[in-house]
Amino acid sequence: MFCRFNKELLRTKESQNEKTKSKSQGMTEYILIVALIAVAVIGAVKFFGHSTAANFTTAAGATGAAVQGAAAEGAAGAVAGH
Repeated sequence: MFCRFNKELLRTKESQNEKTKSKSQGMTEYILIVALIAVAVIGAVKFFGHSTAANFTTAAGATGAAVQGAAAEGAAGAVAGH
Protein backbone atom coordinates (compact mmCIF):
# COMPACT_ATOMS: atom_id res chain seq x y z
CA MET A 1 0.00 0.00 0.00
CA PHE A 2 2.81 2.41 0.87
CA CYS A 3 4.51 1.69 -2.48
CA ARG A 4 1.28 2.33 -4.35
CA PHE A 5 0.89 5.70 -2.60
CA ASN A 6 4.48 6.68 -3.46
CA LYS A 7 4.00 5.69 -7.12
CA GLU A 8 0.79 7.72 -7.36
CA LEU A 9 2.49 10.67 -5.67
CA LEU A 10 5.36 10.47 -8.18
CA ARG A 11 2.91 10.30 -11.09
CA THR A 12 1.10 13.36 -9.77
CA LYS A 13 4.37 15.30 -9.45
CA GLU A 14 5.45 14.20 -12.94
CA SER A 15 2.10 15.30 -14.33
CA GLN A 16 2.46 18.69 -12.63
CA ASN A 17 6.01 19.05 -13.99
CA GLU A 18 4.76 18.31 -17.52
CA LYS A 19 2.03 20.95 -17.16
CA THR A 20 4.58 23.49 -15.91
CA LYS A 21 6.92 22.68 -18.79
CA SER A 22 4.06 23.04 -21.25
CA LYS A 23 3.07 26.43 -19.82
CA SER A 24 6.68 27.58 -19.84
CA GLN A 25 7.10 26.51 -23.45
CA GLY A 26 3.92 28.36 -24.44
CA MET A 27 5.07 31.53 -22.66
CA THR A 28 8.49 31.34 -24.32
CA GLU A 29 6.90 30.98 -27.75
CA TYR A 30 4.59 33.92 -27.02
CA ILE A 31 7.54 36.11 -25.97
CA LEU A 32 9.45 35.17 -29.14
CA ILE A 33 6.48 36.03 -31.34
CA VAL A 34 6.00 39.40 -29.62
CA ALA A 35 9.72 40.15 -29.98
CA LEU A 36 9.64 39.30 -33.71
CA ILE A 37 6.60 41.52 -34.23
CA ALA A 38 8.33 44.37 -32.40
CA VAL A 39 11.44 44.01 -34.57
CA ALA A 40 9.27 43.97 -37.72
CA VAL A 41 7.39 47.10 -36.63
CA ILE A 42 10.61 48.95 -35.79
CA GLY A 43 12.06 47.99 -39.17
CA ALA A 44 8.92 49.10 -41.02
CA VAL A 45 8.84 52.44 -39.19
CA LYS A 46 12.50 53.06 -40.01
CA PHE A 47 11.97 52.09 -43.65
CA PHE A 48 8.68 53.93 -44.25
CA GLY A 49 9.02 56.57 -41.53
CA HIS A 50 9.65 59.71 -43.58
CA SER A 51 7.02 59.07 -46.26
CA THR A 52 4.47 58.02 -43.63
CA ALA A 53 5.10 61.15 -41.57
CA ALA A 54 4.63 63.31 -44.66
CA ASN A 55 1.35 61.55 -45.49
CA PHE A 56 0.04 62.03 -41.95
CA THR A 57 1.00 65.71 -42.04
CA THR A 58 -0.87 66.17 -45.32
CA ALA A 59 -3.93 64.35 -43.99
CA ALA A 60 -3.90 66.35 -40.75
CA GLY A 61 -3.71 69.62 -42.68
CA ALA A 62 -6.62 68.63 -44.92
CA THR A 63 -8.69 67.48 -41.96
CA GLY A 64 -7.97 70.68 -40.04
CA ALA A 65 -9.00 72.82 -43.01
CA ALA A 66 -12.22 70.84 -43.47
CA VAL A 67 -13.10 71.18 -39.77
CA GLN A 68 -12.42 74.92 -39.79
CA GLY A 69 -14.53 75.33 -42.95
CA ALA A 70 -17.41 73.36 -41.44
CA ALA A 71 -17.21 75.36 -38.21
CA ALA A 72 -17.30 78.63 -40.14
CA GLU A 73 -20.34 77.48 -42.15
CA GLY A 74 -22.10 76.35 -38.96
CA ALA A 75 -21.46 79.66 -37.25
CA ALA A 76 -22.68 81.62 -40.29
CA GLY A 77 -25.82 79.51 -40.45
CA ALA A 78 -26.53 80.01 -36.77
CA VAL A 79 -26.20 83.79 -37.08
CA ALA A 80 -28.42 83.89 -40.19
CA GLY A 81 -31.06 81.72 -38.52
CA HIS A 82 -31.69 84.17 -35.64
